Amino acid sequence: MSQSHPLQNQRGCSKPFDDGHIETSAFHGVSVSYEQSFFVEATLPIVVKENVVAVEVNVIPLDIWNEAQRTLWLTEIADLAAGGHELEGRWRIFSESDAGSIAHVIAFVRKVRLKDGSVLIADMAPVLDAVKALNENISEDDIAPGQDDPNN
Repeated sequence: MSQSHPLQNQRGCSKPFDDGHIETSAFHGVSVSYEQSFFVEATLPIVVKENVVAVEVNVIPLDIWNEAQRTLWLTEIADLAAGGHELEGRWRIFSESDAGSIAHVIAFVRKVRLKDGSVLIADMAPVLDAVKALNENISEDDIAPGQDDPNN
C-alpha cells in the first residue's frame, strides 16, 4: 500500500478512443502516490474486439497550463482474447511539482499486434486534435513517447 500523500487521489480526464480493434472509453484518469519517489498510476480498462498479443498504451499528462509533460507508455505482452481487460501502469515522476501539476490526461492505444503477427499503429490525428483542443500550440513531437527513457 502506498504512503498517503495529498496528491494521492488526483484525477485527470480523458477522451475515449476506438481504433477499431481496442476501445479505451472507460479510462478515468490517473492517481499520484508517494513511496520514496512520486509515481503516476493508472488503470486502463480496454475492450479488445479481436484477439491481440501485444498492446502499447500511451498516456499524455498535461499540466495546469495545458502543456504536455513527458508522455508515458505501457506495453502489455499477453494473449488478450476479445472482451474486457485492465492494463495497469506505474511511472516514476521525478518531482512533486510535476506530479502535482497534472490537470488533464489523454490515454490511447498507440500500437496493437494482432495474433496473425500484423502490427497496427494508431492514426495520431484524433489524438493530436484532442490535445490541441486544450493547447493549439502542441505538436505531434511534443506528445511522442520518450522511448530512450529507462524509467518510463
